[in-house]
Amino acid sequence: MKSSPGAKQIKVDELTKRVQRLLDKESLVGAEIILKSVRADVAQRIIEQLSPAEQEKIRGASFIRKDENLAVPHLVTREQPAPIKEGTREKSVPLFPDQLLSALTTAALMTSLILVLTIFSPAKLDVKADVLNISARVKPDWFLLSLYTFFNLVPSILGVLVPMVGVVLLALLPFLDRNPELKVGKRKFAIIACSVLVLVLILLSILGAYA
Repeated sequence: MKSSPGAKQIKVDELTKRVQRLLDKESLVGAEIILKSVRADVAQRIIEQLSPAEQEKIRGASFIRKDENLAVPHLVTREQPAPIKEGTREKSVPLFPDQLLSALTTAALMTSLILVLTIFSPAKLDVKADVLNISARVKPDWFLLSLYTFFNLVPSILGVLVPMVGVVLLALLPFLDRNPELKVGKRKFAIIACSVLVLVLILLSILGAYA
């Protein structure tokens, strides 16, 4: 037995009131459940009876976007973000194994460089040091020459504090650098700063070796 149009309208009105009460309580999920439980034409009639503010609340619902048979009238469709082309999405680099392998590779290269330097340019053994002779100007090994030269060029307090601050900043660098870019060309400031630092250390080492 088919229901009369009046009974259908009463049912639509009741469902509309229930949806309105749920929207007043900010229960969007409950409103979605009701609209999804009825036929598309009934859900459309319920939506049409809602006020513009209530229609605005359900406009962004996921099931509205998926169901082409439902539409919210008298509302301007918001501009959808442009789809991301395949292959252009930035991919994060996982800590294991990618970053770990990168760090181990860098450590192996630095260790190999130190071994080559120690083999082909070993530290020369001089005469035995005389602790009572304070006239001799003793210099540190090559890897501390830059710090030794810096300490002799600036006041003592700066010679102690600046290296300590530099070590702390180096340890905090992963937390201070918030640039997500992985390409070298988009990290010009970091590349220039590191290059200048390395150049200064090399110049200080050369100055300390021949001064």
